[in-house]
Amino acid sequence: MQPSCGRPVITWIINRHNRLMVGVSDKAPDGGRNMTDAPCCGVCLLIVLSIFSFTSAAGDELGYEFAYTSNRIEGQTGIYLHTKDGEQLLSAAFTVAEAPSWSPDGKKMTFQTQVDDRWDIYVMDVAGRNPRPLTSDAPGDFHPVWSPDGSTIAFYSDRSIPARVWLIESDGTSLREFPIEITGIADFSWSPDGRQVVFCANERVTDPDAPRPEFGTDVKKDVYIASSDGNNLRRITKTGSMAMSPAWSPNGKQIAFALTTKPGNLSEIHIHVVNLDGTGFTKLTNDPGQNVCPKWSPDSSGVLFYNQPPSSDKSTPRLVYVSTDGGRKAVVDVGKSGGYFPDVRSQSPTKR
Repeated sequence: MQPSCGRPVITWIINRHNRLMVGVSDKAPDGGRNMTDAPCCGVCLLIVLSIFSFTSAAGDELGYEFAYTSNRIEGQTGIYLHTKDGEQLLSAAFTVAEAPSWSPDGKKMTFQTQVDDRWDIYVMDVAGRNPRPLTSDAPGDFHPVWSPDGSTIAFYSDRSIPARVWLIESDGTSLREFPIEITGIADFSWSPDGRQVVFCANERVTDPDAPRPEFGTDVKKDVYIASSDGNNLRRITKTGSMAMSPAWSPNGKQIAFALTTKPGNLSEIHIHVVNLDGTGFTKLTNDPGQNVCPKWSPDSSGVLFYNQPPSSDKSTPRLVYVSTDGGRKAVVDVGKSGGYFPDVRSQSPTKR
């Protein structure tokens, strides 16, 4: 399948020494293995965030379980399960495992892992047993996302030029490209019924003749919705800035996403929500700095997201919860090494 609208502008988020780095370029980075080689035209920026003055919260206080990535063990980047009973390392068999995504029944997890000089997509039981590769034939497959019916996993891959979203069945068969060229890593999510998808893209997704943005200087991306077969494409935001990491609420009514305050300014990003028709546009975070990777609570009452303290601060990265009505904010206690790339378990024994 040939791309229909030229090279996309990619927003990418990778881990480097327990700090997330965000950049924009025309192709996927080298899996975060060599930041100096990442093709982002000098805009590989450390995203900084001022200190939140939130209360601390344990997993059982939030009322649900979640997985996240952490570097708490020296020499190992692992996926951890956070429950009311504490923390559990799920990816002990891997030196590097990141970006977990729960299966709809909460029994399995897909994630990205570094194997030799490439990044592959794997699936394992939630207990960390029976890991198996879904992909093993491309330099970089990243950010897997499970479909609501459990049959399909979407991921971003540089197996195509330009890099784009691919689909594969959860048993490892039927590898194919998603029929729309989507311009971003981790910028893809299904509706709860699986009939639609949401993603972030620039206007070239609908107008191939639109001006191509200058990488890292004036990147503008909005939130789009389409049918899961790629038809019925429509834009639901017009921000004039750069949107990323959209997540569909479990009740199907809203989209949460991260948004820069102005194009090219990756030093201040905030979490927003919007209704499916574009109304109800609401900013959930106010503190200056960077807030990314929102994930909804199972009851759609709030979002869990990643918060990066400034480099001058001795605090560690942390996960933060905020309710959509603005009534509650809490720093989730995941240890001094912090955590990133969270994903909430929709079928959770601690859900209440």
